[in-house]
Amino acid sequence: MTSQARVIDRTGRYEVGDWALYVLLLSLAICLPLVIDNIGWVPDASRLIPVSILATLAGILLSLGPLPSWLNWVISSGWGLVVSIQAAGRVLPPFDVLWTEFWQAFNWILQLLFRFQIPAYIPFQRSAAFISERMVNLGTKIGVWWYTVVTTGGTSKETVVLLLGIALLTWLLTFFACSELLRQRRSFIATIPLGLVIVLNVAYTGIGLSYVYVYLGLTLVTQVWANARHLERGWQQQNTDYSPEIKRDLIITGTGITAAIIFISLLFPYFTLNKVVLYFWENVGSRLQPLYQDWDRAFAGRNPVPTLVPKSRAGERGGHIVSSFEGEPGQRVMLLVTTSDPPPPSLQERNIAPELRFGVDVAKHYWRQITYDTYTGSGWENNTKADTVAFAADTAWTTDLSPHRLLTQTITIVRGSPLTAFAVNQPITVNQEYQVTLRPNNDLESLGIVTDTYTVVSQVPAASVSELREASTEYPDWIAERYLSLPAIPERIKELAVQVVDEAEAVTPYDKAKAIETFLRSYIYDLNVEPPPLGEDVTDYFLFTSKRGYCDYSATAMVVMLRAVGVPARYASGYHMGEYDYTIEAYVVRESAAHAWAEVYFPGYGWIEFEPTPAQAVFVYTGIADSSSLAQSAGASRGPTKSAGLSPLAYAAIGLVLVLVFVIIWPPRWFKRRAVSAKQRILRIYDQVLAGSSWIGIYPYDGQTPAEFMWYLAQEVEHRSKPGLETRRDIEYIRDAYLTARYSNEVIAEADALRGEEAWRRLRAQLVRLVFSRRPAAAKQAAIG
Repeated sequence: MTSQARVIDRTGRYEVGDWALYVLLLSLAICLPLVIDNIGWVPDASRLIPVSILATLAGILLSLGPLPSWLNWVISSGWGLVVSIQAAGRVLPPFDVLWTEFWQAFNWILQLLFRFQIPAYIPFQRSAAFISERMVNLGTKIGVWWYTVVTTGGTSKETVVLLLGIALLTWLLTFFACSELLRQRRSFIATIPLGLVIVLNVAYTGIGLSYVYVYLGLTLVTQVWANARHLERGWQQQNTDYSPEIKRDLIITGTGITAAIIFISLLFPYFTLNKVVLYFWENVGSRLQPLYQDWDRAFAGRNPVPTLVPKSRAGERGGHIVSSFEGEPGQRVMLLVTTSDPPPPSLQERNIAPELRFGVDVAKHYWRQITYDTYTGSGWENNTKADTVAFAADTAWTTDLSPHRLLTQTITIVRGSPLTAFAVNQPITVNQEYQVTLRPNNDLESLGIVTDTYTVVSQVPAASVSELREASTEYPDWIAERYLSLPAIPERIKELAVQVVDEAEAVTPYDKAKAIETFLRSYIYDLNVEPPPLGEDVTDYFLFTSKRGYCDYSATAMVVMLRAVGVPARYASGYHMGEYDYTIEAYVVRESAAHAWAEVYFPGYGWIEFEPTPAQAVFVYTGIADSSSLAQSAGASRGPTKSAGLSPLAYAAIGLVLVLVFVIIWPPRWFKRRAVSAKQRILRIYDQVLAGSSWIGIYPYDGQTPAEFMWYLAQEVEHRSKPGLETRRDIEYIRDAYLTARYSNEVIAEADALRGEEAWRRLRAQLVRLVFSRRPAAAKQAAIG
């Protein structure tokens, strides 16, 4: 039949009731603001979450509507700008003010209607004044405090433009995903821009890796669901008989494949991507340096961006370049740590017991993350071959017979990736599966954990000062080879190290270490030190040129100077203790607690920490007898600790996937779309045609039959638009199908109803276009006549 519509329309929209697809879209969209908020480089990034939610709702409504795509983008961009302005400037009044003024406006209308009085007050006057004041303030911030400062070469710390731009970008990316998925049915293209921005944030900072996995899982589930719906709809349009179980089998198989892909991706080390980022930085990034400088000037008020480049580099397992410190120390919480040590005395306890005001009152610990063995002249690397070995929960990976005490720590990684864990000195066991990266001779490099909360037991060396002074100087061959080696360094570094040791009359390795530690603590602590010139030895630059720096410089200098005088030492990094919070009975470790220090090897005692940075107190070394007064016995925790387990984000992701799978496979009765017969759908289409024709002022006359009205509608539509056969064929098909359904006992086929719906969609779009077009004079006369 020539009047039949096309069987399959690949650019048709999804049905209105496809709620599972809407939930997937919202979940995908909200990943972007969550990862930006987790990284923390955008101030007040939590305001982006409502932007994503509203953008998803707008995208769903417009994509399922009759308007053309270009008009959807115009409308969406306008909405997005309004929502972004609200997110950045908070221009709308508080809810209580709006509620009060809505109630006043209601009373105003009642007085006008029933008392015929115009009240003296004007509705929404307070809200209008509030919005006006906020808009003027926002315009001042953008035009004066930001644009004028930036264009004159100044540095602006105003963040409203940054938040406005990120909010608008979030809106547009989300709307693009909705439009591509729901209108164009290109599910893969829909998820690419959002995913790309998420991956760029995570790849650059190394934070928020779990969001990448969540987004990947949601993307694959969306692909499976969209493909299954596409196949099902095609079968229905072609009037193909199929079993409903096919769709369920497709979804079950696709979900299984999704889980397998995510599991396999977890087995590969994600941070090999850093090599790609580092290659880009070294080969292309330098050319973009002016752009970065302009960005920093324009958005100096942003939070410091946690970055792996250019400070992470080279060695196969990563490295550390000693350079300049970027930004001010952040105050975001990174770790929460409870230990088996007693809490430090509170201020009240110190006031009651004057003897606690001075002296040692709590053991000093550093939460170590990694150690390095090779000095490069510009930083540190791990060049010794190492193996990563997995161990079961509560299984000790080594046995150390040196004098020590046990320390139990429960650590919660609040921010950052849990792939490399933290622990004091020599971790021995963990309460869940873990990995250790070992150099030859059981030389621990780092500890690996796959969750963000874990309990670890460490062996803490318990040697007194006298015992360390009497320690042997006969080092194992592997210690001497690995931790006494130095590249070609300026001779004056060695001469200075010898001079410091000689002036202190230090003979033992311990005394040499204390002499160099004391010497370096006289240098000025400065976070804003200029980086060393390219190619200059960083230790030489710190000791003789800048004579100021922070922990990276002082720890590096101490290790290099100790190796120069024959004392094995290594560079370690992680966090210092942080601040003890008595309300949660845990140490709160913030970004500003990031630290580096030196560790010295003593035969029979292991690695002992030293503190050459003047901003931190030195370590106090006590024997086993003395240390027992500072800490509780091994494993005795000071009260309840948080149980180890998955992160809240992981629980939420698992829960979402389970709910989706349940709804997809066994949908509850209230979730199922109520079946509507083909006959009822045809009758409903005719009612929709009547409503749509009223948009352009066409109504059925009294006594006019449906066939006569549809003929008249076809004439008018053709008269007001470009001549074409498709619109007339759509109207004729709807007319014939309606007459059959209304006045005949014939059974209406499902395919006929689907063709009718397709015809109505095309006709509706044509009617909408006519609403915005000018009605020809001839048409008016014809209608009047």
